[in-house]
Amino acid sequence: MLFQTMYISRSIHPQGHLSDLEIMEIASQTNQGIGITGVLLRDKQRFLQIVEGDKAQIETLLDKIQNDQRHYDVQVLFSRKLTQRNFEDWAMAYAEIEPGVFDQFTELKFSDQLVLEDGLSRIRQHLTAAQ
Repeated sequence: MLFQTMYISRSIHPQGHLSDLEIMEIASQTNQGIGITGVLLRDKQRFLQIVEGDKAQIETLLDKIQNDQRHYDVQVLFSRKLTQRNFEDWAMAYAEIEPGVFDQFTELKFSDQLVLEDGLSRIRQHLTAAQ
């Protein structure tokens, strides 16, 4: 079953720290091998990550994420079944964003399907523009 989860967390390191590069390198390699796609957004203090793939793989990944010492206060914003991926082109895309833009994504009402799809579309547009 194809599944998607979004979470936010607080980083123990400032934006641009070498640990961000390490996270991306490991995530890209690992995710590609197990069929997970997604995006990691970063502002000065927080991460927002969306991951999608097999439900069991996503649940295993979330356990690892919640135990990762590079961040804390992990809060799952939503989890849902998917019929198709939203970030199929990226094993793990990465973008640094301004806090105001970050807040726009985290303040969405994810229980509303149209609002959720619009938010995901804006994230894809932001990634495309950042590349």
